Amino acid sequence: MQSINSGKSVGISAKLTLWVGILVVLILAITSAISYFDSRNNTYELLKDTQLKTMQDVGAFFESYGMSKRNGIQILANELNKRPDMSDEELINLIKAFKEVNGYDLVYVGFDNTGKNYQSDDQILDLSKGYDTKNRPWYKAAKEAKKLIVTEPYKSANSGEVGLTYAAPFYDRNGNFRGVVGGDYDLAKFSTDVLAVGKSQNTYTVVLDPEGTILFRDDITKILTKTELSINIANAIKANPALIDPRNQDTLFTAKDHQGVDYAIMCNSAFNPLFRICTITENKVYTEAVNSILMKQVIVGIIAIIIALILIRFLISRSLSPLAAIQTGLTSFFDFINYKTKNVSTIEVKSNDEFGQISNAINENILATKRGLEQDNQAVKESVQTVSVVEGGNLTARITANPRNPQLIELKNVLNRLLDALQARVGSDMNEIQRVFNSYKSLDFTTEVKDANGAVEVTTNALGQEIIKMLKQSSDFANALANESGKLQTAVQSLTTSSNSQAQSLEETAAALEEITSSMQNVSVKTSDVITQSEEIKNVTGIIGDIADQINLLALNAAIEA
Repeated sequence: MQSINSGKSVGISAKLTLWVGILVVLILAITSAISYFDSRNNTYELLKDTQLKTMQDVGAFFESYGMSKRNGIQILANELNKRPDMSDEELINLIKAFKEVNGYDLVYVGFDNTGKNYQSDDQILDLSKGYDTKNRPWYKAAKEAKKLIVTEPYKSANSGEVGLTYAAPFYDRNGNFRGVVGGDYDLAKFSTDVLAVGKSQNTYTVVLDPEGTILFRDDITKILTKTELSINIANAIKANPALIDPRNQDTLFTAKDHQGVDYAIMCNSAFNPLFRICTITENKVYTEAVNSILMKQVIVGIIAIIIALILIRFLISRSLSPLAAIQTGLTSFFDFINYKTKNVSTIEVKSNDEFGQISNAINENILATKRGLEQDNQAVKESVQTVSVVEGGNLTARITANPRNPQLIELKNVLNRLLDALQARVGSDMNEIQRVFNSYKSLDFTTEVKDANGAVEVTTNALGQEIIKMLKQSSDFANALANESGKLQTAVQSLTTSSNSQAQSLEETAAALEEITSSMQNVSVKTSDVITQSEEIKNVTGIIGDIADQINLLALNAAIEA
């Protein structure tokens, strides 16, 4: 029994822990889900803002860097406008100085009237050396544009290096065209200086043309080439020009490379419609960051759940510890009321919480039940004693003890009413009635029931009186018979005397015969009466025996009912 109760206590603790654990898991799951989605959105926005800031910084630096190069060439052109009479040495020294100051790889000046091209590497090229300045693309473009131009990136046929050229026309004081000043800039250096701003562990920046050709990239080997990724970027922009809308610079889209890897792309063409400055981040950076947050939340959540469940189990077990004492007390109490033990102990719970209140209430009821059972036991003992007295023939005994059980109270009242009915219908003492009946069986009708109150007692006494009366009548009949018999004897004697005297007359003989006949008739009548009275006495004796048997059966039934 104790082991079963202990199992139930553990079951309650486990169930409470399970339900609380489920509730904690749900709360943490909901909280983690909300936190996850918030973190994902925040991380997404943070990375997007970082990518946008990188793109804007690269664009601004690209514009600033390019502007410095353009300004350098324009300043040199303006200087040549002001100084048309410089010697060759002065011109070369001037362009050397500009080369060093502005970081060009090569600075040169081509004159329209002579066709000569003065370079910062001290070379002077002309037709005699097979160099036609006027037919150079940069020269022709600047002359036609009449302003500073920037060529498309190109790969040098001689050195294989990738670069671009800044070129600007210059004029004399009268505004006549004199030539073009230009400067070559190595794109490797440009990419290193400019695109380094937008390079990080997971993000890099490229500059593409509308067809997807890579114009600027920190990886020099990729410049002036197309990749699957750059083509997909260009195609995405062609399909949706809003991706480079200057009013929505934070528009993010995805594209795949030749390996099918997704990249998060953000492009801008605000600085030059022919250039797409794009920041490229592998898409897993977004997902890995969010997944990392999710994994941390899951790990922290699991640890928190385990710790919470341990604490909850400990607290629940500690809080439910009074149940063991309550169960022990209830087990003892149930054994007591099921008559397995003769004593019961109260529950020892000293807490002031609900368990303490429950144990106090149970203790009060245990003590009340114990007192009630003791009171009921006392009433039952007295009832048994009363039945024993009744079995002895005393019908005046009564149950006086008051039980606590309402059913026992009802039983007590029923038994007392039964005894009242027996006393009223039978009598007070069955032994006295039995004594009288035994006397009657012995044909002693001189006794009677003393202080007769019950119906059987009164009837017994009345029966005795009637029997006495009948016996007296029988006695009277017997006496009368004796008298008649005496008369008969006298008549016989007279007849004998008459027979001896044959001398009497016939009349006397006839008279005597008539007298004898009359006497014989009387004797016959008296004899019949005596026989009748004897039969009646015999019947009365049988009735008395039956009454005695009925009284014995009635007393036996009363004892059984008690």
